[in-house]
Amino acid sequence: MADDEERWSEFEPPDPEDLLEQVDRMAALLVQTGRAYGDDSWQRFERDYQRGVKNLDADLRRLGLRSPFVVWPSLASWHGTAKQHGSYAKRDAYVNDRLSQVRQQLQKRIADRTAGDPEAQLHQLSETADRAVREPGAVRQQLVRLERALGSDPGQAIGAAKNLVESTAKVVLDARGQEVPRSASLPALTSAALQALDVHPANEERRPVRDIISKAAAIANHVGELRNEAGDGHGPLAPPAGLELRHGRLAARVAIAWCAFVLETLEEQDSAEA
Repeated sequence: MADDEERWSEFEPPDPEDLLEQVDRMAALLVQTGRAYGDDSWQRFERDYQRGVKNLDADLRRLGLRSPFVVWPSLASWHGTAKQHGSYAKRDAYVNDRLSQVRQQLQKRIADRTAGDPEAQLHQLSETADRAVREPGAVRQQLVRLERALGSDPGQAIGAAKNLVESTAKVVLDARGQEVPRSASLPALTSAALQALDVHPANEERRPVRDIISKAAAIANHVGELRNEAGDGHGPLAPPAGLELRHGRLAARVAIAWCAFVLETLEEQDSAEA
Protein backbone atom coordinates (compact mmCIF):
# COMPACT_ATOMS: atom_id res chain seq x y z
CA MET A 1 0.00 0.00 0.00
CA ALA A 2 2.81 2.40 0.90
CA ASP A 3 4.55 1.70 -2.41
CA ASP A 4 1.33 2.45 -4.31
CA GLU A 5 0.92 5.76 -2.46
CA GLU A 6 4.53 6.63 -3.25
CA ARG A 7 3.98 5.97 -6.95
CA TRP A 8 0.77 8.03 -6.85
CA SER A 9 2.69 11.00 -5.41
CA GLU A 10 5.46 10.60 -7.97
CA PHE A 11 3.09 10.94 -10.94
CA GLU A 12 0.58 13.32 -9.42
CA PRO A 13 0.47 16.59 -11.39
CA PRO A 14 1.80 19.71 -9.65
CA ASP A 15 -0.74 21.68 -7.65
CA PRO A 16 -1.59 24.84 -9.65
CA GLU A 17 -2.15 26.77 -6.41
CA ASP A 18 1.40 25.97 -5.31
CA LEU A 19 2.73 26.98 -8.73
CA LEU A 20 0.85 30.27 -8.60
CA GLU A 21 2.46 31.02 -5.24
CA GLN A 22 5.87 30.21 -6.73
CA VAL A 23 5.23 32.56 -9.65
CA ASP A 24 4.34 35.34 -7.21
CA ARG A 25 7.49 34.70 -5.15
CA MET A 26 9.69 34.83 -8.24
CA ALA A 27 7.90 38.01 -9.36
CA ALA A 28 8.55 39.65 -5.98
CA LEU A 29 12.27 38.94 -6.34
CA LEU A 30 12.28 40.46 -9.83
CA VAL A 31 10.49 43.59 -8.60
CA GLN A 32 12.93 43.93 -5.71
CA THR A 33 15.89 43.49 -8.06
CA GLY A 34 14.51 46.05 -10.51
CA ARG A 35 14.52 48.61 -7.71
CA ALA A 36 17.93 47.71 -6.27
CA TYR A 37 20.30 50.29 -7.70
CA GLY A 38 23.19 51.55 -5.64
CA ASP A 39 23.41 48.34 -3.63
CA ASP A 40 23.91 44.64 -4.31
CA SER A 41 21.34 43.30 -1.85
CA TRP A 42 19.59 41.35 -4.60
CA GLN A 43 22.64 39.12 -5.13
CA ARG A 44 22.03 37.14 -1.95
CA PHE A 45 18.81 35.83 -3.52
CA GLU A 46 20.43 34.82 -6.82
CA ARG A 47 20.99 31.15 -6.06
CA ASP A 48 17.49 30.64 -4.65
CA TYR A 49 15.98 32.45 -7.63
CA GLN A 50 17.80 30.34 -10.22
CA ARG A 51 16.86 27.13 -8.42
CA GLY A 52 13.25 28.29 -8.16
CA VAL A 53 13.08 29.18 -11.86
CA LYS A 54 14.45 25.77 -12.85
CA ASN A 55 11.96 23.88 -10.68
CA LEU A 56 9.06 26.07 -11.75
CA ASP A 57 9.88 25.60 -15.42
CA ALA A 58 9.84 21.80 -14.99
CA ASP A 59 6.53 21.83 -13.09
CA LEU A 60 4.83 24.16 -15.58
CA ARG A 61 5.89 21.90 -18.45
CA ARG A 62 4.25 18.97 -16.66
CA LEU A 63 1.00 20.94 -16.89
CA GLY A 64 1.62 21.77 -20.55
CA LEU A 65 2.41 25.43 -19.79
CA ARG A 66 5.37 27.57 -20.83
CA SER A 67 7.41 29.32 -18.19
CA PRO A 68 7.61 33.11 -18.61
CA PHE A 69 10.86 33.19 -16.66
CA VAL A 70 12.97 32.03 -19.62
CA VAL A 71 13.63 35.72 -20.36
CA TRP A 72 15.04 36.10 -16.83
CA PRO A 73 17.16 32.99 -16.16
CA SER A 74 18.91 34.92 -13.38
CA LEU A 75 18.33 38.03 -11.32
CA ALA A 76 21.50 39.44 -12.83
CA SER A 77 19.99 39.21 -16.32
CA TRP A 78 17.06 41.38 -15.20
CA HIS A 79 19.17 43.75 -13.11
CA GLY A 80 21.31 44.52 -16.14
CA THR A 81 18.38 45.48 -18.38
CA ALA A 82 15.76 46.87 -15.98
CA LYS A 83 16.79 50.49 -16.61
CA GLN A 84 15.63 50.15 -20.22
CA HIS A 85 12.04 50.06 -18.99
CA GLY A 86 12.07 53.46 -17.32
CA SER A 87 10.74 54.21 -13.85
CA TYR A 88 10.29 51.70 -11.05
CA ALA A 89 6.55 51.64 -11.71
CA LYS A 90 7.10 50.84 -15.39
CA ARG A 91 9.57 48.09 -14.50
CA ASP A 92 7.06 46.56 -12.11
CA ALA A 93 4.34 46.78 -14.77
CA TYR A 94 6.62 45.10 -17.32
CA VAL A 95 7.30 42.17 -15.00
CA ASN A 96 3.62 41.72 -14.12
CA ASP A 97 2.60 41.98 -17.77
CA ARG A 98 5.04 39.22 -18.74
CA LEU A 99 3.63 37.01 -15.98
CA SER A 100 -0.06 37.73 -16.58
CA GLN A 101 -0.63 34.89 -19.05
CA VAL A 102 0.75 32.10 -16.87
CA ARG A 103 -1.11 33.50 -13.87
CA GLN A 104 -4.38 33.39 -15.82
CA GLN A 105 -3.66 29.85 -17.00
CA LEU A 106 -2.96 28.65 -13.47
CA GLN A 107 -6.04 30.40 -12.11
CA LYS A 108 -8.12 28.61 -14.76
CA ARG A 109 -6.61 25.28 -13.73
CA ILE A 110 -7.54 26.03 -10.12
CA ALA A 111 -11.11 26.91 -11.12
CA ASP A 112 -11.39 23.81 -13.33
CA ARG A 113 -10.18 21.57 -10.53
CA THR A 114 -12.67 23.05 -8.09
CA ALA A 115 -15.55 22.49 -10.55
CA GLY A 116 -16.19 18.78 -10.08
CA ASP A 117 -12.64 18.03 -8.88
CA PRO A 118 -12.07 14.79 -10.86
CA GLU A 119 -8.73 14.32 -9.05
CA ALA A 120 -10.53 13.95 -5.72
CA GLN A 121 -12.95 11.50 -7.34
CA LEU A 122 -10.01 9.45 -8.62
CA HIS A 123 -8.59 9.16 -5.11
CA GLN A 124 -11.99 8.11 -3.76
CA LEU A 125 -12.29 5.48 -6.49
CA SER A 126 -8.82 4.20 -5.59
CA GLU A 127 -9.94 3.71 -1.99
CA THR A 128 -13.08 1.91 -3.17
CA ALA A 129 -11.00 -0.43 -5.34
CA ASP A 130 -8.73 -1.20 -2.39
CA ARG A 131 -11.73 -2.29 -0.34
CA ALA A 132 -13.64 -4.10 -3.09
CA VAL A 133 -11.00 -6.32 -4.72
CA ARG A 134 -8.04 -8.33 -3.48
CA GLU A 135 -5.71 -7.19 -6.26
CA PRO A 136 -6.53 -3.55 -7.18
CA GLY A 137 -3.19 -2.95 -8.92
CA ALA A 138 -4.57 -2.84 -12.47
CA VAL A 139 -7.24 -0.31 -11.52
CA ARG A 140 -4.81 1.81 -9.50
CA GLN A 141 -2.37 1.87 -12.42
CA GLN A 142 -5.01 3.36 -14.72
CA LEU A 143 -6.04 5.86 -12.04
CA VAL A 144 -2.45 7.09 -11.78
CA ARG A 145 -2.18 7.43 -15.56
CA LEU A 146 -5.50 9.22 -15.77
CA GLU A 147 -4.67 11.74 -13.06
CA ARG A 148 -1.27 12.37 -14.61
CA ALA A 149 -2.88 13.26 -17.96
CA LEU A 150 -5.86 15.32 -16.74
CA GLY A 151 -4.01 18.60 -16.51
CA SER A 152 -1.98 18.39 -19.68
CA ASP A 153 -3.09 15.88 -22.36
CA PRO A 154 -6.77 15.25 -23.22
CA GLY A 155 -5.88 12.46 -25.65
CA GLN A 156 -4.00 10.53 -22.98
CA ALA A 157 -6.74 11.23 -20.44
CA ILE A 158 -9.37 9.77 -22.79
CA GLY A 159 -7.21 6.71 -23.41
CA ALA A 160 -6.63 6.19 -19.69
CA ALA A 161 -10.36 6.64 -18.96
CA LYS A 162 -11.21 3.89 -21.44
CA ASN A 163 -8.53 1.62 -19.95
CA LEU A 164 -9.90 2.32 -16.46
CA VAL A 165 -13.36 1.08 -17.48
CA GLU A 166 -11.83 -1.99 -19.13
CA SER A 167 -9.61 -2.85 -16.14
CA THR A 168 -12.48 -2.38 -13.71
CA ALA A 169 -14.77 -4.67 -15.71
CA LYS A 170 -12.05 -7.33 -15.77
CA VAL A 171 -11.37 -7.22 -12.02
CA VAL A 172 -15.11 -7.54 -11.37
CA LEU A 173 -15.30 -10.63 -13.60
CA ASP A 174 -12.25 -12.09 -11.88
CA ALA A 175 -13.73 -11.39 -8.44
CA ARG A 176 -16.84 -13.32 -9.46
CA GLY A 177 -14.77 -16.26 -10.68
CA GLN A 178 -15.65 -15.73 -14.32
CA GLU A 179 -13.31 -16.07 -17.26
CA VAL A 180 -11.92 -12.77 -18.50
CA PRO A 181 -11.98 -12.80 -22.33
CA ARG A 182 -8.75 -11.56 -23.87
CA SER A 183 -10.11 -9.88 -26.98
CA ALA A 184 -13.60 -8.81 -25.92
CA SER A 185 -14.81 -5.35 -26.90
CA LEU A 186 -15.43 -2.74 -24.24
CA PRO A 187 -19.25 -3.03 -24.55
CA ALA A 188 -18.96 -6.81 -24.13
CA LEU A 189 -16.82 -6.38 -21.01
CA THR A 190 -19.07 -3.82 -19.36
CA SER A 191 -22.15 -5.93 -20.11
CA ALA A 192 -20.48 -9.06 -18.71
CA ALA A 193 -19.44 -7.22 -15.54
CA LEU A 194 -22.99 -6.00 -14.95
CA GLN A 195 -24.32 -9.52 -15.53
CA ALA A 196 -21.76 -10.95 -13.10
CA LEU A 197 -23.02 -8.56 -10.42
CA ASP A 198 -26.66 -9.24 -11.34
CA VAL A 199 -27.26 -5.55 -11.99
CA HIS A 200 -27.59 -5.71 -15.75
CA PRO A 201 -30.35 -3.38 -17.03
CA ALA A 202 -32.17 -6.35 -18.55
CA ASN A 203 -32.67 -7.76 -15.05
CA GLU A 204 -33.89 -4.51 -13.48
CA GLU A 205 -37.66 -4.05 -13.15
CA ARG A 206 -37.60 -0.40 -12.07
CA ARG A 207 -37.52 1.61 -15.28
CA PRO A 208 -35.70 4.71 -13.93
CA VAL A 209 -32.95 2.55 -12.39
CA ARG A 210 -32.79 0.41 -15.52
CA ASP A 211 -32.44 3.49 -17.71
CA ILE A 212 -29.72 5.04 -15.55
CA ILE A 213 -27.62 1.87 -15.49
CA SER A 214 -28.13 1.32 -19.21
CA LYS A 215 -27.21 4.87 -20.14
CA ALA A 216 -24.22 4.95 -17.78
CA ALA A 217 -22.85 1.83 -19.45
CA ALA A 218 -23.55 3.24 -22.92
CA ILE A 219 -21.76 6.49 -22.12
CA ALA A 220 -18.79 4.59 -20.67
CA ASN A 221 -18.65 2.59 -23.90
CA HIS A 222 -18.64 5.83 -25.89
CA VAL A 223 -15.39 6.74 -24.10
CA GLY A 224 -13.90 3.73 -25.86
CA GLU A 225 -15.17 5.00 -29.20
CA LEU A 226 -13.73 8.45 -28.54
CA ARG A 227 -10.42 6.88 -27.60
CA ASN A 228 -10.36 5.05 -30.94
CA GLU A 229 -10.98 8.31 -32.80
CA ALA A 230 -8.99 10.81 -30.79
CA GLY A 231 -7.26 9.17 -27.87
CA ASP A 232 -3.70 7.93 -27.49
CA GLY A 233 -4.31 4.31 -28.38
CA HIS A 234 -3.42 4.28 -32.08
CA GLY A 235 -0.42 6.59 -32.41
CA PRO A 236 -1.97 9.59 -34.23
CA LEU A 237 0.30 11.60 -36.50
CA ALA A 238 -0.77 14.85 -34.83
CA PRO A 239 -2.69 15.90 -31.73
CA PRO A 240 -6.46 15.56 -32.36
CA ALA A 241 -8.05 18.84 -33.37
CA GLY A 242 -10.75 20.33 -31.20
CA LEU A 243 -9.94 18.35 -28.05
CA GLU A 244 -9.52 20.46 -24.94
CA LEU A 245 -8.67 19.56 -21.37
CA ARG A 246 -12.37 19.69 -20.50
CA HIS A 247 -13.01 16.77 -22.87
CA GLY A 248 -10.44 14.71 -21.01
CA ARG A 249 -12.08 15.61 -17.70
CA LEU A 250 -15.49 14.68 -19.12
CA ALA A 251 -14.19 11.25 -20.14
CA ALA A 252 -12.68 10.85 -16.67
CA ARG A 253 -15.93 11.70 -14.91
CA VAL A 254 -17.91 9.30 -17.11
CA ALA A 255 -15.44 6.48 -16.46
CA ILE A 256 -15.38 7.21 -12.72
CA ALA A 257 -19.18 7.10 -12.50
CA TRP A 258 -19.46 3.65 -14.07
CA CYS A 259 -16.44 2.19 -12.27
CA ALA A 260 -17.57 3.53 -8.90
CA PHE A 261 -21.01 1.95 -9.37
CA VAL A 262 -19.73 -1.54 -10.16
CA LEU A 263 -16.98 -1.50 -7.51
CA GLU A 264 -19.38 -0.26 -4.83
CA THR A 265 -21.86 -2.95 -5.88
CA LEU A 266 -19.14 -5.60 -5.63
CA GLU A 267 -18.10 -4.33 -2.20
CA GLU A 268 -21.66 -4.22 -0.84
CA GLN A 269 -22.52 -7.69 -2.14
CA ASP A 270 -19.40 -9.22 -0.60
CA SER A 271 -20.00 -7.44 2.71
CA ALA A 272 -23.56 -8.75 2.83
CA GLU A 273 -22.35 -12.32 2.28
CA ALA A 274 -19.59 -12.10 4.91
